[in-house]
Amino acid sequence: MNRWNTAADAAVTAIDFNWPDCDQFPHPTFKGGSEEAYVDFAAVLLQFFQQGDDFAFLAKNELFATPLLYVFPSGQIGVDTSFEQLTAQASSGSSLFAYVPSTTQAALEAYLAKMN
Repeated sequence: MNRWNTAADAAVTAIDFNWPDCDQFPHPTFKGGSEEAYVDFAAVLLQFFQQGDDFAFLAKNELFATPLLYVFPSGQIGVDTSFEQLTAQASSGSSLFAYVPSTTQAALEAYLAKMN
């Protein structure tokens, strides 16, 4: 979470994507769900992978498929995803990630290839 938060602080975004608790992953759906939220989220994800040894750390510890959850106060799971799933979605420009700049999509696609 600290590594992610450092990337969230370093990325130039209008939305705060800090990760406050382990079961409160800052998925863009819960940050307004707007086009801007998804574009900014993709920027933070890319910043996270590019920053220091974060990507190598995830690879070494086999964390690409680790569940990233957003759990509501009721206990219901709002989001259950992973870095690998998010990278695949953001790099393909699918649905809500359709407005992510092509340069960001291409960079994330390269990271996705390294995950596999």
